[in-house]
Formats: sequence, structure tokens, C-alpha cells
Amino acid sequence: MNVKDIKFLIVGCAKCGTSSLYEYICEHPEVKAASLKEPGYFVKDSLLKQNGYQEIDTWEKYLNCFPQTPLGTFTGEASVSYFNYFEESIPSIKKRLGQKTKIIIILKNPIERLISGYNYAARIGVENRTLEEVLRYWDGKTSIIDPVTNRPCYIANGLYSERVKMFFEEFDD
Repeated sequence: MNVKDIKFLIVGCAKCGTSSLYEYICEHPEVKAASLKEPGYFVKDSLLKQNGYQEIDTWEKYLNCFPQTPLGTFTGEASVSYFNYFEESIPSIKKRLGQKTKIIIILKNPIERLISGYNYAARIGVENRTLEEVLRYWDGKTSIIDPVTNRPCYIANGLYSERVKMFFEEFDD
């Protein structure tokens, strides 16, 4: 795998359509999909701290997620954790892929995203509070991780401006 063939990263927020957008982009004949959805390599330290493990923890493992790209084709990936942990991901992406990497950010109305994120967490069994309890519990801090669920905070994840600004400032185009 030639690192120059990794041309784009979708870093949008969870429950905003990143998976669908990635699938649509990969339908193009010049784009080759990665073998692993959301490798998260560029925030491996944060994911290790949050989850207790991180499958893609070396550069070699990361590169092995991508297919060989014949002349005239390229590849990329989608990991929402890059948006959540932008302070770690931005320098890491720039170091390994360069600041000309195309960064695609997909967002959703923050209230719709909050409800979607809550419903998903409740459906998979990691959220036992009612939505009203979640909203009442929030202390107004912008911490990405909710201390009750140890998962991304539904409300703080909808505070997009700082993260979007940093990606715009740090990458070309």
C-alpha cells in the first residue's frame, strides 16, 4: 500500500451518515474501500483509554486495512472518532498522511443527532437512562465522554464549531 493512495478521510460526527457516505463514495470505480470500517488508527491512544483495547495500533496494521490501488484509483476511510478526538487526530493525520489529505466532515442537525445517538445507545443496551434524565444530568461541560456510559456524550457531540474550525485551519482545501 502506498500511503499516497490514501486520499480522503471522512471524520464526521457519529449518527450523521458517515457510514452511508463512505459506502456511496466507494461505489465509484476509482475508489477502493478499506477492509475495516472505522480503523481509528489516528486516535489509537484515546480509543485505548476509552475501550481498553485498540485493534489497529500500528502503522503497518493501518496500511493493511487498505487494498492495493491500481493506477488511477485511490482509497480512504471513515472514522468518526477522528472528529471526537480532533486534538489527537489532526497532528497524527498530518504527520502520516499530510495536510493535503481531503477531510470530509458530515454533520446533522445537533438535536436530531442527539436523539439518534441516544436511541442507538438505548437499543444496543449501553444506555439505561431516559432521554429526560440524560438531558437533566448534563452539566454543561463539553467533555466528549459521558461518565455514566463511558460513551460519547450526546449533547457535547453536537457542539461542532470548535472541531470543524480546527480541521478547516489545519488542512488544505
